[in-house]
Amino acid sequence: MEGADHQFSVREESPRGCRSSFATYETPESQLCRLEDMNEVRELLRTLPSRDREVMTRRYGFQGPPESLAEIGQSHGVSKQRVSQWEIAAREELRTKLKGR
Repeated sequence: MEGADHQFSVREESPRGCRSSFATYETPESQLCRLEDMNEVRELLRTLPSRDREVMTRRYGFQGPPESLAEIGQSHGVSKQRVSQWEIAAREELRTKLKGR
């Protein structure tokens, strides 16, 4: 079946040494679509104020492993609740920008 979007499941070990139930093999076409989506997200993140961009980047692991609210809060000298408020505001701003596209 040429051009069909096939996915295969295989058992694998996660980076932390835990066994995950199943990992999915992506076809080159689905990988490309995912990368295009990631590029769009990165482009949108660039439009955010620097603090909000940093929170979203660190929280969702765009430049390393995802970090907790507490970890981000520690580096900014604020509570995890405050970081959560920043994250919510940033997500809302991203939603608004997406609707405008």
